[in-house]
Order: sequence, then structure tokens, then C-alpha cells
Amino acid sequence: MLRAWDYVLAPESVGAAIFMTFLQQFEYIVLAAVLGDDEALLRGYQGVGTNILAVQNGYASRIRPLLIRLLKEHDDAWFAHSTIPNGPRSWDEALALALSSALEKLHKQLGSNSSRWHYGRIHRMTYSHTLGALKPLNRFFNRGPFPVGGDSDTVNMGNVLAIRPTEVITVPSFRQIVDMADLKRSLSGHAPGQSGHPTSKHYDDFIQMWLKVDHHPMLFSRAMIEDSAEGTLNLLPRRT
Repeated sequence: MLRAWDYVLAPESVGAAIFMTFLQQFEYIVLAAVLGDDEALLRGYQGVGTNILAVQNGYASRIRPLLIRLLKEHDDAWFAHSTIPNGPRSWDEALALALSSALEKLHKQLGSNSSRWHYGRIHRMTYSHTLGALKPLNRFFNRGPFPVGGDSDTVNMGNVLAIRPTEVITVPSFRQIVDMADLKRSLSGHAPGQSGHPTSKHYDDFIQMWLKVDHHPMLFSRAMIEDSAEGTLNLLPRRT
């Protein structure tokens, strides 16, 4: 499945699910070999922040470049004094352990049928309203979860926290294609909708378009706006 994978982190991809789960396991194994089993320290080096206002730290963007450099160097001395009992003593052993751990984890999460290990089943996004933090209000205010692709390094981002790898927290909320030769041909797309009122049909009507990476015309002229208007709101101050 990995050999057949096209390297695209698409929601329906099985290869993406295996690779990303492997990568999470590999990060943990490599760091634990030198940092020990201190969970807080490990999560910190994987990029987890210290409080709810700072959910990520600078290490989040550095761990993968570090892994790439270490893999290229392939110096087994990294594991010479590994703190993991019976842990890997070489990069090849670490890679093998990470892959077997990933397959075991996916088996537990998604079942024995590996053809159904779609990335979008372990990589999901919810549009969460502040008032939807409490049950049962979440059913009224929130929308999702939806399967999405990408990760922190892709153009169509779908970033997660190391401590919650299945919960997408950062996506491109607005997309725009501007035709500088003819602005009226420009396109855009955002989600979940144009209205902040949960009972409005425009509260969540852009979600499916956004998930498909589709766009709608940008209305640059007054004529285009008036032709597309579904209503007019007149605000008339009361005369005193």
C-alpha cells in the first residue's frame, strides 16, 4: 500500500493513513531514545505548548527537519544509550518498530480491514462554536467532524497537535484566485458559511464546497452584486 501511494495526503488515501501514523510513532521512538519516558518533555519536543493559550511551540516546525537530517546521517550512535527498555539500537530497527507500531495502532483504531484505513477516518475537523463546547449545545452550534487531508507541511494544510493527532485544528479558512486581467473572473471560497446564526441556511452552506476545494465567483462590480442579491435590508433610523 505504501509502494502504491502517490504521496498525496488525501482523506480517502490508505497510504497517507499508514505513513502519517508511522511518522507519529517514529517521532516518539526517536525522541524517547534520548529523552526518556518523561511524557511532558516528549510532548514538548513534539511541539505541544504549555497552556490553552499557547497550544503549540516552536519545536512543532523543527521536529521533521531534524528527523530528515538524522536519517540522512544514519548514525546509530543516537541509540547507543537508548532509554527505551529493549528499544531499537539502530535507525533501521527504529524504522521497523515505528512501522509495526503504526500498523498495530491502525488495526485497533480502524479494524482489521486495511483497505478501509482511510486517512480521513483518523484526520478529522469540526467547526466548533464557542457555545458548542457544552453538550447538548454542540449538536446545534457545531458542524462536523469532517474527513480532511493535508498536514502541517502541505499547501492545503490540515495541522494537528502531537497530543491529539486525529483532531485537525488548523486549515486554510479562505482561498482566493484573483484574475488580475479581469477581476470579475476571480474566485474564492471559505467555510463554514457567511452567517453566524445557526438557523440561517448560510451558517454552513459553504462547507461541502470547501471540502471539495471548489470556489464561487467573487462579485467585484455593483451590477454583479445586485444580480446575485437574494434580498435587500433597509436600515431606516426612526425620526424624532
